[in-house]
Amino acid sequence: MTIVDRQRILQALDRPATTLGVLPEMAAVRPRLQIHTYGILPSTNTEAWAWVDRGAGAGTVVIADRQASGRGQWGREWASLPGGLYLSLVLEPEIHVRDRAWLTLASAWGVAIALENLGVSLGLKWPNDLVSPDGRKLGGILTETRLAGEYIMKAVVGIGVNWSNPVPPQGASLQAMLPPSRPFQTLEELAAIVVRGMLQGYQMWQHQGTEALTAHYQTKLINLGQRVTVNGHSGEVLGVSANGDLAVLLRAGADTTQRITLQPGEIALGYNTEVLS
Repeated sequence: MTIVDRQRILQALDRPATTLGVLPEMAAVRPRLQIHTYGILPSTNTEAWAWVDRGAGAGTVVIADRQASGRGQWGREWASLPGGLYLSLVLEPEIHVRDRAWLTLASAWGVAIALENLGVSLGLKWPNDLVSPDGRKLGGILTETRLAGEYIMKAVVGIGVNWSNPVPPQGASLQAMLPPSRPFQTLEELAAIVVRGMLQGYQMWQHQGTEALTAHYQTKLINLGQRVTVNGHSGEVLGVSANGDLAVLLRAGADTTQRITLQPGEIALGYNTEVLS
């Protein structure tokens, strides 16, 4: 038996797109979705890949009440207790591998904008986190891909969002962040908002291009101007590059600066800031 009700998700998805936080210019898009709900899974990403292996395509959505082996970036464990949203979406992007990071960044931006349109202010922590206005982690994204040569033909974008589940001190709960009007009240409504949000970020990127999405993404980026240290040199975060890497201005000497880009895994912009060197 599942806690998340598939029929209620479908009912929420049938509502006018703007009530799900979709931007007006994208409200006419009606994605074809196949929703699969479970009580417990090792990982929603793993189950989504199993559906792909059985022939499922873009628009396949896997949701679980909890994950026994949820994972985040770099193989870290993702605590997945009941009450949170644990969801994976299958995409068929057909993009060059150099653009891989934008699958995550576009999804994060799309969800943040959807929630902002419903009165919930959020920021983005590069490369994959949704954060509250006071800097606590609300959710995270893990994207996995399959290649054909140098092109990504299949992708699974997994997201976890704190709703009514227990959260650590550095975490935030979305229920506690809702405005008094409470534009949505159930986990099923949140699932519909998140799916449409992920898709609107992806569609924005596909239709308007990387330059437009970069500008939009950076308006939500909490790391702009953040002081960092790389290989013993101090620097400042400038934003993100055209392929989604982190752009940093390094001070290599008293009067010498250098603009560099760093990939995910080369630097950690933690909640207690830790920088790899």
